[in-house]
Amino acid sequence: MQSKESGVGQSSPRRGPRVPVLISAVVLSWGIVAVAHLFGIRLWSQLGSSARGVYGLAWLVAVAVTVLAAVMLRRTGRFAAAATAVVVGALGATAIVTVDWTSAFVHGYYRLHRADFATVGGLARTGELAEARGLPANLRYLAVNGDPTMVGARAVWLPSWTGRAGGATGYAYAGEDEPADLGLDCRSGAYLRCWSLGDGWSWIEWVATPPTNP
Repeated sequence: MQSKESGVGQSSPRRGPRVPVLISAVVLSWGIVAVAHLFGIRLWSQLGSSARGVYGLAWLVAVAVTVLAAVMLRRTGRFAAAATAVVVGALGATAIVTVDWTSAFVHGYYRLHRADFATVGGLARTGELAEARGLPANLRYLAVNGDPTMVGARAVWLPSWTGRAGGATGYAYAGEDEPADLGLDCRSGAYLRCWSLGDGWSWIEWVATPPTNP
């Protein structure tokens, strides 16, 4: 009697999503959280306290993706890959809570749009900005409300976020002939979180308590 080969009773290895796909999903989810924090100034300026919901959702999704990826990899016997997913998630979360995202945004945004900031500074120096009482249409994106605030004869304030307790937050240009007591440069005695960006521009954030300048 001829025996027949049969697959009945034979178990095939459990197969799941590819490891690179799941690890990439973990990296991407934490990358989204980082982007939300990087553009936190803009989120708060547009959404106000509702920005907390954006942060919360981004964190929730990232944690869920990390846990799901680790569980799926472990169930398919990929223990090393599961551990990698957990480590990647932990490193992502640690980096996000330790990085100064305000500084990264402030310096990065200024460098990216340095030519336009220089144009605004030039208009302020010559007095044209005060006479026009507003930015040219192609430069209005630099201020959260589309318009600068002139302070003194040659100084200009570009708010990036208004309404914070203790004062507004944004980019400031102080003309060379303007005194420091205008509060638009890092020489001011006010309670500031302040960075000098060069070309006469500074980032100024009024805070309730004395800051530690970087």
